[in-house]
Order: sequence, then C-alpha cells, then structure tokens
Amino acid sequence: MALAAAGGIAILLYESLVAGDGLVPPGEFGGGWPFRAIGSRALRLAAGNAAVIAGGFVVYLALARAADLEPATISAVAGAAVAAGLVVGMLFEGWLTSMVTELAGVAIAAALLYAGLKGYAHVVGWTRAEPEEWIAYAGLNAIGAGVILHVAIGHRWPFASR
Repeated sequence: MALAAAGGIAILLYESLVAGDGLVPPGEFGGGWPFRAIGSRALRLAAGNAAVIAGGFVVYLALARAADLEPATISAVAGAAVAAGLVVGMLFEGWLTSMVTELAGVAIAAALLYAGLKGYAHVVGWTRAEPEEWIAYAGLNAIGAGVILHVAIGHRWPFASR
C-alpha cells in the first residue's frame, strides 16, 4: 500500500511539474531541482540533505500513524524500495524511456522484491531477528551494496564495453 502510494505521488508530481509546459524543464527534474538555483555547493548540499531527511521523516510518520505500520515493516518496505531503485536506476540505465516508466519500474520491482523476500523470510526459522528485519537488511545491504559494487566495478575500465 505504501509503495503504491509513493509511486502514485511520484507520478502525480512528475505529471504536474514536468509534463507539457510544467514548472520544471525535463532535464532538471531529478537533477537537483529545486536546489540547483543555490549557488554555494555547501548550502546546496545541506539544503538537499535536509529536504531528504525531512521528507523521510514525513513519510515515516504517515506510514506509522496513518497506515498503522510497525517500524520494522516500514524499514523492510524502504529497503525493498531502495534496492529496486538501485536495480532500475543503475542496472537498467537507459532502457526505460521516461521518468514515468522508470518510476513504474521501481514500484513494480519493489513490490516484487518485498513480496519475494517476505515469502522467503516467513518460511525460515528465526532465532535472533524477525523476518521484517531481515527483509530490510537484504534490501539495503545485500542487494543494494551488490548492485552498487557491480556497477562500480563492472562499468569501469577495463571491464567497461565503451
């Protein structure tokens, strides 16, 4: 539910801000807007990081209070979403033709990843961790780090195809 809501919000933002004669040119959406206008790099990075942290806090509160999800479930969904974003953004770079298809790809991949990890986690006997905690670990650390290392090593000389 949270993933579908996040995907819907992302598509709504894109369609209202970028599509047609939107407020933001397509090349700037996701490329630092609205922080691109801040001249000082230190201030731009601080403002961008503050916005990400504030956005994460608002989403957490919404999921914890409005959707009544447990913190471990929120972490597990977030882990699957981050891993899906890395897979789609880094491994399928350039394959999807628009921001909408990329967001849809991330939403679908996150839902499938969460469902698959949850299906596995609930058939394993756990002694020290809960299934949702393992799902968060698997998404953020195992899959996310693996994708980053794959791209960092595989897309560099001498392995790059360019």
